[in-house]
Amino acid sequence: MKPFEPDQIKTFRTPKYTGVTLSLLSMFVLASMVVVWNKMHSNYQSKEIPLSVICDDSFRQPVTECLDQFTKELNIPISIEYYSPDELEIKFNSISIENGKTYDLLIASEIGPKNGLIFQRFTKESVTIANRSLIFATRNNSNLKIKKWSDLSDQNITLGLCDRNARSGQALQKILESSANRSGNTNHIIFKTDTELSNNLMNSSELDGIVVWYNTAIKLGLKIHQLEEFKLNSIPVTSKVISSTKNASKSLMFSRFLAAPSKGQFHFANNNILGTNGDIWNRQPTLRIYTEPIFKNSIINLTEHFEKREGVTIDLKFPNIEKLIFTISSISQSNAPNLLPDLLLVSHKTAAEIPPNYILTNSENSFTKGLFLLHSKSRHGSLAKRLTNYKPSKK
Repeated sequence: MKPFEPDQIKTFRTPKYTGVTLSLLSMFVLASMVVVWNKMHSNYQSKEIPLSVICDDSFRQPVTECLDQFTKELNIPISIEYYSPDELEIKFNSISIENGKTYDLLIASEIGPKNGLIFQRFTKESVTIANRSLIFATRNNSNLKIKKWSDLSDQNITLGLCDRNARSGQALQKILESSANRSGNTNHIIFKTDTELSNNLMNSSELDGIVVWYNTAIKLGLKIHQLEEFKLNSIPVTSKVISSTKNASKSLMFSRFLAAPSKGQFHFANNNILGTNGDIWNRQPTLRIYTEPIFKNSIINLTEHFEKREGVTIDLKFPNIEKLIFTISSISQSNAPNLLPDLLLVSHKTAAEIPPNYILTNSENSFTKGLFLLHSKSRHGSLAKRLTNYKPSKK
Protein backbone atom coordinates (compact mmCIF):
# COMPACT_ATOMS: atom_id res chain seq x y z
CA MET A 1 0.00 0.00 0.00
CA LYS A 2 1.43 3.32 -1.16
CA PRO A 3 1.79 6.08 1.38
CA PHE A 4 -0.66 9.01 1.18
CA GLU A 5 0.79 11.91 -0.87
CA PRO A 6 -1.42 15.05 -0.76
CA ASP A 7 0.46 16.81 -3.58
CA GLN A 8 -0.63 14.15 -6.11
CA ILE A 9 -4.38 14.73 -5.60
CA LYS A 10 -5.83 16.81 -8.49
CA THR A 11 -8.75 19.02 -7.53
CA PHE A 12 -10.88 21.38 -9.72
CA ARG A 13 -10.29 25.03 -9.02
CA THR A 14 -12.67 27.80 -10.15
CA PRO A 15 -10.88 30.00 -12.73
CA LYS A 16 -10.30 33.52 -11.60
CA TYR A 17 -11.94 35.87 -14.14
CA THR A 18 -11.23 39.54 -13.82
CA GLY A 19 -13.78 42.28 -14.47
CA VAL A 20 -12.07 43.09 -17.79
CA THR A 21 -12.44 39.47 -18.96
CA LEU A 22 -16.13 39.41 -18.11
CA SER A 23 -16.69 42.72 -19.89
CA LEU A 24 -14.98 41.44 -23.05
CA LEU A 25 -17.06 38.26 -22.92
CA SER A 26 -20.28 40.26 -22.58
CA MET A 27 -19.32 42.48 -25.52
CA PHE A 28 -18.62 39.40 -27.66
CA VAL A 29 -22.02 37.90 -26.84
CA LEU A 30 -23.78 41.21 -27.55
CA ALA A 31 -21.95 41.65 -30.88
CA SER A 32 -22.95 38.13 -31.88
CA MET A 33 -26.60 38.85 -31.08
CA VAL A 34 -26.50 42.06 -33.16
CA VAL A 35 -25.09 40.17 -36.15
CA VAL A 36 -27.81 37.52 -35.89
CA TRP A 37 -30.55 40.18 -35.51
CA ASN A 38 -29.34 42.17 -38.54
CA LYS A 39 -29.29 39.03 -40.63
CA MET A 40 -32.82 38.09 -39.54
CA HIS A 41 -34.08 41.66 -40.13
CA SER A 42 -32.42 41.77 -43.56
CA ASN A 43 -34.01 38.48 -44.57
CA TYR A 44 -37.42 39.70 -43.38
CA GLN A 45 -37.13 43.00 -45.22
CA SER A 46 -36.02 41.34 -48.47
CA LYS A 47 -39.28 39.35 -48.51
CA GLU A 48 -41.42 42.50 -48.13
CA ILE A 49 -42.99 43.65 -51.40
CA PRO A 50 -41.78 47.20 -52.16
CA LEU A 51 -44.24 50.05 -52.50
CA SER A 52 -44.43 50.75 -56.24
CA VAL A 53 -44.42 54.45 -57.18
CA ILE A 54 -44.63 56.16 -60.58
CA CYS A 55 -43.56 59.80 -60.62
CA ASP A 56 -43.36 62.83 -62.91
CA ASP A 57 -39.67 63.33 -63.68
CA SER A 58 -40.05 67.07 -62.95
CA PHE A 59 -40.00 66.19 -59.24
CA ARG A 60 -37.22 63.59 -59.34
CA GLN A 61 -34.78 65.41 -57.04
CA PRO A 62 -37.04 66.26 -54.06
CA VAL A 63 -38.98 62.98 -54.26
CA THR A 64 -35.75 60.94 -54.35
CA GLU A 65 -34.47 62.81 -51.30
CA CYS A 66 -37.80 62.19 -49.50
CA LEU A 67 -37.72 58.52 -50.47
CA ASP A 68 -34.20 58.05 -49.09
CA GLN A 69 -35.18 59.61 -45.76
CA PHE A 70 -38.46 57.65 -45.57
CA THR A 71 -36.89 54.24 -46.21
CA LYS A 72 -34.06 54.98 -43.77
CA GLU A 73 -36.38 56.04 -40.94
CA LEU A 74 -39.20 53.52 -41.42
CA ASN A 75 -37.49 50.54 -43.12
CA ILE A 76 -40.23 50.35 -45.76
CA PRO A 77 -38.85 49.48 -49.23
CA ILE A 78 -39.99 51.60 -52.18
CA SER A 79 -39.55 51.02 -55.90
CA ILE A 80 -39.92 54.17 -58.01
CA GLU A 81 -40.02 54.91 -61.74
CA TYR A 82 -39.69 58.40 -63.23
CA TYR A 83 -41.28 59.46 -66.53
CA SER A 84 -41.81 62.70 -68.39
CA PRO A 85 -45.39 64.10 -68.18
CA ASP A 86 -46.17 62.86 -71.70
CA GLU A 87 -44.81 59.40 -70.91
CA LEU A 88 -46.98 59.28 -67.78
CA GLU A 89 -50.14 59.76 -69.87
CA ILE A 90 -49.08 57.02 -72.27
CA LYS A 91 -48.26 54.75 -69.33
CA PHE A 92 -51.64 55.24 -67.70
CA ASN A 93 -53.51 54.79 -70.96
CA SER A 94 -51.94 51.36 -71.37
CA ILE A 95 -52.16 50.16 -67.76
CA SER A 96 -54.69 47.49 -66.92
CA ILE A 97 -54.97 44.92 -64.17
CA GLU A 98 -54.77 42.14 -66.76
CA ASN A 99 -51.34 43.08 -68.12
CA GLY A 100 -49.65 42.27 -64.81
CA LYS A 101 -48.06 45.70 -64.27
CA THR A 102 -49.60 47.70 -61.44
CA TYR A 103 -48.53 50.64 -59.29
CA ASP A 104 -49.51 51.75 -55.80
CA LEU A 105 -48.93 55.51 -56.05
CA LEU A 106 -48.78 58.25 -58.68
CA ILE A 107 -46.96 61.57 -58.07
CA ALA A 108 -47.73 64.24 -60.67
CA SER A 109 -49.05 67.77 -61.15
CA GLU A 110 -52.63 68.30 -62.24
CA ILE A 111 -52.82 70.32 -65.42
CA GLY A 112 -55.89 70.48 -67.61
CA PRO A 113 -58.93 68.21 -67.96
CA LYS A 114 -57.10 65.65 -70.08
CA ASN A 115 -54.78 64.64 -67.27
CA GLY A 116 -57.59 64.62 -64.75
CA LEU A 117 -59.77 62.26 -66.77
CA ILE A 118 -56.93 59.82 -67.37
CA PHE A 119 -55.72 59.67 -63.78
CA GLN A 120 -59.22 59.65 -62.29
CA ARG A 121 -59.79 56.22 -63.82
CA PHE A 122 -56.98 54.76 -61.73
CA THR A 123 -56.90 56.73 -58.50
CA LYS A 124 -58.97 56.99 -55.31
CA GLU A 125 -57.50 59.21 -52.56
CA SER A 126 -54.95 61.95 -53.10
CA VAL A 127 -52.74 64.13 -50.89
CA THR A 128 -51.47 67.52 -52.08
CA ILE A 129 -47.70 67.54 -51.54
CA ALA A 130 -46.58 70.76 -53.31
CA ASN A 131 -47.62 73.48 -55.75
CA ARG A 132 -46.25 74.62 -59.07
CA SER A 133 -46.54 78.28 -59.94
CA LEU A 134 -45.91 80.14 -63.18
CA ILE A 135 -44.21 83.53 -63.02
CA PHE A 136 -43.10 86.23 -65.44
CA ALA A 137 -39.30 86.49 -65.32
CA THR A 138 -36.78 88.94 -66.76
CA ARG A 139 -33.03 89.45 -66.66
CA ASN A 140 -31.85 91.02 -63.41
CA ASN A 141 -31.00 94.36 -65.04
CA SER A 142 -34.54 94.81 -66.37
CA ASN A 143 -36.48 97.91 -65.28
CA LEU A 144 -39.88 96.49 -66.19
CA LYS A 145 -42.65 96.64 -63.58
CA ILE A 146 -45.32 94.08 -64.35
CA LYS A 147 -48.22 93.30 -61.99
CA LYS A 148 -50.86 91.75 -64.24
CA TRP A 149 -51.16 90.10 -67.65
CA SER A 150 -52.55 93.17 -69.40
CA ASP A 151 -49.35 95.10 -68.48
CA LEU A 152 -47.43 92.91 -70.94
CA SER A 153 -49.37 94.20 -73.95
CA ASP A 154 -49.62 97.77 -72.62
CA GLN A 155 -45.82 98.08 -72.45
CA ASN A 156 -45.22 96.43 -75.85
CA ILE A 157 -43.13 93.63 -74.40
CA THR A 158 -41.70 90.77 -76.47
CA LEU A 159 -42.63 87.72 -74.46
CA GLY A 160 -41.27 84.18 -74.63
CA LEU A 161 -43.71 81.29 -74.08
CA CYS A 162 -43.71 77.51 -74.36
CA ASP A 163 -46.15 75.92 -76.80
CA ARG A 164 -49.20 73.99 -75.65
CA ASN A 165 -47.43 70.64 -75.79
CA ALA A 166 -45.21 71.70 -72.89
CA ARG A 167 -46.64 71.61 -69.36
CA SER A 168 -45.93 75.28 -68.71
CA GLY A 169 -47.76 76.12 -71.94
CA GLN A 170 -50.77 74.06 -70.88
CA ALA A 171 -50.79 75.66 -67.44
CA LEU A 172 -50.63 79.17 -68.92
CA GLN A 173 -53.54 78.42 -71.25
CA LYS A 174 -55.61 77.13 -68.34
CA ILE A 175 -54.88 80.26 -66.27
CA LEU A 176 -55.75 82.64 -69.09
CA GLU A 177 -58.99 80.83 -69.88
CA SER A 178 -60.11 81.15 -66.25
CA SER A 179 -58.93 84.75 -65.84
CA ALA A 180 -61.74 87.29 -65.94
CA ASN A 181 -59.47 90.30 -66.51
CA ARG A 182 -57.46 88.90 -69.42
CA SER A 183 -57.11 91.55 -72.11
CA GLY A 184 -54.95 92.52 -75.04
CA ASN A 185 -52.63 90.53 -77.29
CA THR A 186 -48.96 90.15 -76.46
CA ASN A 187 -46.05 90.18 -78.87
CA HIS A 188 -44.77 86.69 -78.19
CA ILE A 189 -42.38 84.05 -79.51
CA ILE A 190 -43.13 80.36 -78.98
CA PHE A 191 -40.53 77.77 -77.91
CA LYS A 192 -40.83 74.00 -77.62
CA THR A 193 -39.27 73.58 -74.17
CA ASP A 194 -38.54 75.55 -71.01
CA THR A 195 -34.82 75.00 -71.63
CA GLU A 196 -34.93 76.62 -75.08
CA LEU A 197 -37.02 79.44 -73.69
CA SER A 198 -34.65 80.14 -70.79
CA ASN A 199 -31.52 79.90 -72.93
CA ASN A 200 -32.88 82.48 -75.36
CA LEU A 201 -33.55 84.98 -72.57
CA MET A 202 -30.13 84.41 -71.00
CA ASN A 203 -28.08 84.47 -74.20
CA SER A 204 -29.78 87.01 -76.51
CA SER A 205 -31.67 90.30 -76.44
CA GLU A 206 -34.59 88.98 -78.50
CA LEU A 207 -36.90 88.63 -75.50
CA ASP A 208 -37.84 91.09 -72.76
CA GLY A 209 -39.17 88.36 -70.49
CA ILE A 210 -40.52 84.83 -70.32
CA VAL A 211 -43.25 82.82 -68.60
CA VAL A 212 -41.69 79.89 -66.73
CA TRP A 213 -42.05 77.83 -63.60
CA TYR A 214 -41.04 79.52 -60.34
CA ASN A 215 -38.34 76.94 -59.52
CA THR A 216 -36.78 77.36 -63.00
CA ALA A 217 -36.50 81.12 -62.54
CA ILE A 218 -34.98 80.71 -59.07
CA LYS A 219 -32.45 78.19 -60.35
CA LEU A 220 -31.35 80.57 -63.14
CA GLY A 221 -31.25 83.60 -60.86
CA LEU A 222 -33.82 85.56 -62.88
CA LYS A 223 -35.81 88.54 -61.65
CA ILE A 224 -39.29 87.36 -60.67
CA HIS A 225 -42.56 89.25 -61.27
CA GLN A 226 -45.62 87.71 -59.62
CA LEU A 227 -48.62 88.45 -61.84
CA GLU A 228 -52.01 88.67 -60.16
CA GLU A 229 -53.46 85.97 -62.40
CA PHE A 230 -50.62 83.57 -61.59
CA LYS A 231 -50.84 84.05 -57.81
CA LEU A 232 -54.44 82.82 -57.82
CA ASN A 233 -53.84 79.80 -60.04
CA SER A 234 -51.06 77.58 -58.74
CA ILE A 235 -50.99 73.99 -60.01
CA PRO A 236 -51.25 71.36 -57.24
CA VAL A 237 -48.79 68.47 -57.17
CA THR A 238 -50.52 65.42 -55.72
CA SER A 239 -49.66 61.96 -54.50
CA LYS A 240 -52.51 59.77 -55.73
CA VAL A 241 -53.32 56.29 -54.45
CA ILE A 242 -54.01 53.86 -57.30
CA SER A 243 -57.42 52.23 -56.87
CA SER A 244 -56.15 48.69 -57.47
CA THR A 245 -53.39 48.90 -54.84
CA LYS A 246 -53.07 46.40 -52.03
CA ASN A 247 -50.74 48.78 -50.20
CA ALA A 248 -53.14 51.67 -49.51
CA SER A 249 -51.97 52.27 -45.93
CA LYS A 250 -48.27 52.44 -46.90
CA SER A 251 -49.10 54.59 -49.93
CA LEU A 252 -50.94 57.09 -47.77
CA MET A 253 -48.21 56.99 -45.13
CA PHE A 254 -45.60 57.95 -47.74
CA SER A 255 -47.96 60.64 -49.08
CA ARG A 256 -48.34 62.13 -45.58
CA PHE A 257 -44.56 62.01 -45.20
CA LEU A 258 -44.12 63.97 -48.45
CA ALA A 259 -46.57 66.64 -47.25
CA ALA A 260 -45.23 66.92 -43.67
CA PRO A 261 -43.48 70.22 -42.77
CA SER A 262 -40.53 68.57 -41.02
CA LYS A 263 -40.08 65.83 -43.62
CA GLY A 264 -40.93 66.06 -47.32
CA GLN A 265 -41.61 69.79 -47.36
CA PHE A 266 -37.99 70.47 -46.43
CA HIS A 267 -36.81 68.72 -49.59
CA PHE A 268 -39.35 70.46 -51.86
CA ALA A 269 -38.38 73.86 -50.44
CA ASN A 270 -34.70 72.99 -50.85
CA ASN A 271 -35.41 72.42 -54.56
CA ASN A 272 -37.35 75.71 -54.93
CA ILE A 273 -40.76 74.06 -55.31
CA LEU A 274 -43.58 75.79 -53.43
CA GLY A 275 -44.86 73.84 -50.46
CA THR A 276 -48.24 72.90 -49.07
CA ASN A 277 -49.80 73.06 -45.61
CA GLY A 278 -49.44 69.40 -44.68
CA ASP A 279 -50.00 67.66 -41.35
CA ILE A 280 -47.40 67.32 -38.61
CA TRP A 281 -45.65 64.00 -39.24
CA ASN A 282 -46.65 60.95 -37.27
CA ARG A 283 -46.34 57.38 -38.47
CA GLN A 284 -49.76 56.52 -37.04
CA PRO A 285 -51.56 59.76 -36.17
CA THR A 286 -54.60 59.86 -33.90
CA LEU A 287 -57.60 61.85 -35.15
CA ARG A 288 -59.94 62.98 -32.35
CA ILE A 289 -63.62 63.42 -33.21
CA TYR A 290 -66.61 64.53 -31.14
CA THR A 291 -69.95 63.48 -32.62
CA GLU A 292 -73.52 64.08 -31.58
CA PRO A 293 -75.12 60.75 -30.58
CA ILE A 294 -77.66 60.87 -33.45
CA PHE A 295 -74.80 60.39 -35.96
CA LYS A 296 -73.13 57.54 -34.06
CA ASN A 297 -73.94 54.61 -36.36
CA SER A 298 -73.04 56.47 -39.53
CA ILE A 299 -69.71 57.82 -38.28
CA ILE A 300 -68.62 54.44 -36.83
CA ASN A 301 -69.22 52.73 -40.18
CA LEU A 302 -67.21 55.43 -41.95
CA THR A 303 -64.28 55.56 -39.52
CA GLU A 304 -63.81 51.78 -39.31
CA HIS A 305 -63.10 51.63 -43.05
CA PHE A 306 -61.02 54.82 -42.97
CA GLU A 307 -58.80 53.65 -40.09
CA LYS A 308 -57.92 50.45 -41.90
CA ARG A 309 -57.18 52.06 -45.24
CA GLU A 310 -55.23 55.06 -43.91
CA GLY A 311 -53.39 53.14 -41.19
CA VAL A 312 -54.39 55.69 -38.52
CA THR A 313 -56.18 55.72 -35.16
CA ILE A 314 -59.50 57.51 -34.63
CA ASP A 315 -60.60 58.50 -31.13
CA LEU A 316 -64.40 58.87 -31.20
CA LYS A 317 -66.49 60.37 -28.43
CA PHE A 318 -70.27 60.85 -28.32
CA PRO A 319 -71.11 63.43 -25.62
CA ASN A 320 -74.65 64.74 -25.36
CA ILE A 321 -75.26 68.12 -26.96
CA GLU A 322 -75.02 70.17 -23.74
CA LYS A 323 -71.76 68.52 -22.68
CA LEU A 324 -70.27 68.82 -26.18
CA ILE A 325 -70.95 72.56 -26.38
CA PHE A 326 -69.73 73.16 -22.80
CA THR A 327 -66.52 71.16 -23.31
CA ILE A 328 -65.58 72.82 -26.60
CA SER A 329 -66.36 76.31 -25.27
CA SER A 330 -64.44 75.76 -22.03
CA ILE A 331 -61.29 74.36 -23.64
CA SER A 332 -61.36 77.08 -26.33
CA GLN A 333 -61.13 79.71 -23.58
CA SER A 334 -58.37 77.89 -21.70
CA ASN A 335 -54.61 77.63 -22.20
CA ALA A 336 -54.86 74.05 -23.43
CA PRO A 337 -56.14 74.23 -27.04
CA ASN A 338 -54.25 70.99 -27.78
CA LEU A 339 -57.04 69.16 -25.92
CA LEU A 340 -59.62 70.18 -28.50
CA PRO A 341 -60.82 67.50 -30.93
CA ASP A 342 -59.74 67.82 -34.55
CA LEU A 343 -63.22 67.39 -35.95
CA LEU A 344 -66.84 67.78 -34.89
CA LEU A 345 -69.92 66.21 -36.45
CA VAL A 346 -72.97 68.16 -35.29
CA SER A 347 -76.42 69.36 -36.32
CA HIS A 348 -77.04 72.85 -37.74
CA LYS A 349 -78.52 73.97 -34.43
CA THR A 350 -75.49 72.82 -32.44
CA ALA A 351 -73.07 74.30 -34.98
CA ALA A 352 -74.42 77.76 -34.19
CA GLU A 353 -73.24 77.33 -30.57
CA ILE A 354 -69.68 76.24 -31.42
CA PRO A 355 -66.82 78.81 -31.03
CA PRO A 356 -65.42 80.38 -34.23
CA ASN A 357 -62.15 78.45 -34.02
CA TYR A 358 -64.07 75.64 -35.71
CA ILE A 359 -64.81 76.12 -39.40
CA LEU A 360 -67.23 74.37 -41.70
CA THR A 361 -65.57 71.94 -44.07
CA ASN A 362 -67.16 70.71 -47.29
CA SER A 363 -68.12 67.07 -47.28
CA GLU A 364 -69.31 64.72 -50.01
CA ASN A 365 -70.91 62.50 -47.35
CA SER A 366 -74.39 63.16 -46.03
CA PHE A 367 -75.15 62.44 -42.37
CA THR A 368 -78.81 63.37 -41.99
CA LYS A 369 -77.98 67.03 -42.51
CA GLY A 370 -75.01 66.84 -40.12
CA LEU A 371 -72.11 69.28 -40.47
CA PHE A 372 -68.39 68.60 -40.19
CA LEU A 373 -66.54 71.37 -38.34
CA LEU A 374 -62.74 71.37 -38.46
CA HIS A 375 -60.54 72.89 -35.76
CA SER A 376 -58.67 75.71 -37.53
CA LYS A 377 -55.36 74.77 -35.86
CA SER A 378 -55.67 71.01 -36.05
CA ARG A 379 -52.35 69.19 -36.40
CA HIS A 380 -54.11 66.72 -38.69
CA GLY A 381 -56.26 69.00 -40.83
CA SER A 382 -55.52 67.27 -44.15
CA LEU A 383 -56.31 63.86 -42.66
CA ALA A 384 -59.57 65.20 -41.21
CA LYS A 385 -60.62 66.64 -44.57
CA ARG A 386 -59.95 63.32 -46.29
CA LEU A 387 -62.15 61.58 -43.75
CA THR A 388 -65.06 63.95 -44.40
CA ASN A 389 -64.96 63.04 -48.10
CA TYR A 390 -64.07 59.37 -47.74
CA LYS A 391 -66.43 56.85 -49.29
CA PRO A 392 -65.79 53.17 -48.47
CA SER A 393 -65.62 50.88 -51.48
CA LYS A 394 -68.74 48.82 -52.04
CA LYS A 395 -67.92 45.12 -52.23
